[in-house]
Parts: sequence; C-alpha cells; structure tokens
Amino acid sequence: MDASIDTRNPALSGNSGFDPDVEFGSGAPTPNGNVNIVAQNNVTLGDIATRANTGTLSVMANNGTINGSRILDIASTTNLAAAGNITLDNGANDFNGTVNINNGAAVTLADTNNIT
Repeated sequence: MDASIDTRNPALSGNSGFDPDVEFGSGAPTPNGNVNIVAQNNVTLGDIATRANTGTLSVMANNGTINGSRILDIASTTNLAAAGNITLDNGANDFNGTVNINNGAAVTLADTNNIT
C-alpha cells in the first residue's frame, strides 16, 4: 500500500488556490509501502514507518521547509527537496537506505546508525 499527497492538485487540497502546510503521520495510518509527499509550502512529518523491504520516502516542499521531530523508520531510499531548511533531527530515526538531498538551504539529519 502506498500513500501519496500532492497539495498542488486542488481536488486533493480541497480549496483551489489555497495550499496549506502539510502534516503527515502521527495519527494517520502508516503505509507499508512508499510515501510520496509534494507540497507548495511547509511539510511536517510525524511518525512514519515504511516497513516493507522496498518502502521509500519522498518529500518535496517547493516553497517551504521539511521538519519532523518524530521517528522516521524508512526501509529503503529517502529523497528530500525543499526551498528552505530540512530538519529531521530525532536520534531514533532509522534511514536504512540511501538519503538523497536534492535541495535544501540547511540540512540537519539524525539517525540511529550511519546515513549513506
């Protein structure tokens, strides 16, 4: 099961011309597959676990930041891109695959072991 959020699409954001900040995880069902989030503004991540061996996380904040103080347990590749800062600084995060920073003003990542 994959989860995708694209707030650039008015049908998904619920209000044409209005792009709220996106909050994902922590209370929402966490998929066992891939998580893809695309937003015009800020993205705040809650607890996310992609438990499948190939589960990926892709987050793009076109005009904002990516933040998260909750636990991210990502089975495979993580792709991050933001116009502003990227801050995922919970020491319990576990990025098991490659982490690609495609864009970000200042980047702070924490992981329980080594980040590749």
